[in-house]
Amino acid sequence: MRLQVIAARRAEGERGIALLMALFVLAILSLVGLTYMTSSILETKINSNSRSSYPVFYAAEAGLEEATYRMKSTAINPINLTQLNAVTKVVYIRMNTGITPTSSSSLDYDTDYAGSNFSTVNYYTTNQGANPVPYRWVKISLKTKRLSGLDVDNAGITTNRDVPVYYDGAEYLYDPGNGINAAKAGFPVYLVTSFARTTDGAITKLRREIGKNEVPLYSAVQSALAATLGDGLNITGQIDPVCAAPDTYGIKSGSTITLVQNGNVSGSPAGKLANTPFPYDVPTMLSTLSPSASQIDAAGTGVTGSGSPVSYSGPHAVLGIAPTVTYNSNLNITAITTPGTPAMYYSNGNLTLGTSTLGGSAVSGQGVLLVNGT
Repeated sequence: MRLQVIAARRAEGERGIALLMALFVLAILSLVGLTYMTSSILETKINSNSRSSYPVFYAAEAGLEEATYRMKSTAINPINLTQLNAVTKVVYIRMNTGITPTSSSSLDYDTDYAGSNFSTVNYYTTNQGANPVPYRWVKISLKTKRLSGLDVDNAGITTNRDVPVYYDGAEYLYDPGNGINAAKAGFPVYLVTSFARTTDGAITKLRREIGKNEVPLYSAVQSALAATLGDGLNITGQIDPVCAAPDTYGIKSGSTITLVQNGNVSGSPAGKLANTPFPYDVPTMLSTLSPSASQIDAAGTGVTGSGSPVSYSGPHAVLGIAPTVTYNSNLNITAITTPGTPAMYYSNGNLTLGTSTLGGSAVSGQGVLLVNGT
């Protein structure tokens, strides 16, 4: 009789164990379910972010590509890089005139603008037609420590921070105004920044550095010393619209400009500009442009050289194949049927092109001619 009472008491004390085990299993199943639900939510968010990030990234990259292309002088609607002759100047390509990257209240605000010392802003519109890639703006400026955030000259990030950077093909050459690179060796480096924003709030900003091994042209003819122009020479910096290039001065001179008889010079904003600083360092340009430039007496140019120091001459020189153009009655170019072949030549000595004798083929060419002499 005593054994039956003990067994009954044991069975009565074990009744709560099943409840505890059921609660434990339920908690585990709830945790597993919550984990799967959280994972599913994260996957959904990742997929949504991916769908948003790819379009905005490629839109910003397309902005970089358009700016890079339009920085070429041969591009359709090129960017006039002579506007960027100081670190205080900046150029924007924007989708429409309603985009204001310089306004702090705008969703398209350029945060670099507040920390820079830009004082001159020029705007261009996109070159993509009716259905452009939806980037908002692209900015082109000269590279400086302030804008790049790089201590290029190891003098501290706040020292020389608004001095332009030059590149010689091997290294950055900094601070051309204070002796480190006084000759401005190399060529300027441009910072190209593209900003894209989509309607769902995705934002991307990409940046590219571009060093252009091209001669910046500030006028059709640029003279370091006094210039005398005869009446047989017509000079113009005004470009026909079909050429899609910016107008420039006809001639700039470091001293006086003299027109003999009816010498004709035109350009924009003016034909002549005397007593203006010569912006080029000729020996540096020769070393920088080589080997892309050829000596003026290269085979087939019609130019020969003799004497020591060498003087060059070519009565009927051909310096690059000129384009084939069609003119209207006002002598404006209406079509370019063949683009020709631009060339770059340099004369490391005095140069005489053409003679006083009439007749024969005229001097012709297309490209850049650099003369280190008279």
